[in-house]
Amino acid sequence: MPGIGQPRPLPGIAGSGSAIPDLSGAELEPDRFAGPSGHVILQDERMSVAGSEGRGLYLHPRWVENGLVRGIYPLDTTIDGPRTLYAKIGMADDASGSDGVEFRFRSGSDDFSVPISVGEFQKVVLDFADPGDELVVEVVAGGSATRDWAYIADGWLVPDAPRLHDLLARAAEANWESEAGSLAVNGSGGPGGEVSTSSRRSLHDGQRYYGRPLFTHPSWDGEGFIRGTWSGLAIPASGAFIRGALGWAKGRRVRDNGVLISVSWRESGDNNWMPIMDNAQYGLNDETGPANDLMYIELALPGSASGKDIDIRVNVDTEGSAAQDWITWTKLAVTSA
Repeated sequence: MPGIGQPRPLPGIAGSGSAIPDLSGAELEPDRFAGPSGHVILQDERMSVAGSEGRGLYLHPRWVENGLVRGIYPLDTTIDGPRTLYAKIGMADDASGSDGVEFRFRSGSDDFSVPISVGEFQKVVLDFADPGDELVVEVVAGGSATRDWAYIADGWLVPDAPRLHDLLARAAEANWESEAGSLAVNGSGGPGGEVSTSSRRSLHDGQRYYGRPLFTHPSWDGEGFIRGTWSGLAIPASGAFIRGALGWAKGRRVRDNGVLISVSWRESGDNNWMPIMDNAQYGLNDETGPANDLMYIELALPGSASGKDIDIRVNVDTEGSAAQDWITWTKLAVTSA
């Protein structure tokens, strides 16, 4: 898996359910077919997943019920902060007879599970908020390991800026409101607007995001909005940034308008909001062009915020129409400078 470092040997281990199995399986030698013990082989131009052929890391779990194959990648512990894993995974088109597999990715306190069926191909983005000293990658069989031909087509682990305040993890602490009034996180939604959390979301860019994605929809009005306010955030004397990423939910079809994004701050206890991003337009969801990308935010807090407790407000405006204004935040945090 490029970008992560040289893996330790991948053992094939029998396990069951979601419990962590003991390391009683056979240690596997890479690029060698090991039969019932499972195997890990780097293949070049031999696999076919979702109609495409190319290079991939071929993994087969041990040939027992809930058998697995595991790889442990050591991580550089001198790098501080969260990391994001971008991976392309799938099962071979000709694995008919398999009941599918489960990919598992684990580091620190984050443990992500991605089920994959025959011929399925997924691009996944996994947010490890506080990774440990290793990344564990597993492919787990279901009730049968028959033809569980799984592949990792690509994988990159990218460091992120250390988070002083993870605003997505603290979404329930924020004050949410729309034109209709106050909103409860994970409430019923509807014309008044909606804010809800989940462990994963599929976005229009073709990727599925795991971690703490936050879905927001403004009130259903041409002048509607939704905004969240986080209070009492301590900013170090060295300063800080607000960094985030957002995208349209998968399936959005409205292309005649987008939304407007604003970010502002104030010193806690003050009533004077100061904008640091004002009505930035986020795109028309043209599936043929670059507007299909996520919007990335990187805003330096002014020096006057350093060393203080501040409040941060994020606002999404309908820009004239609320039709399908399905915004998902994949990241939103106050980070170190």
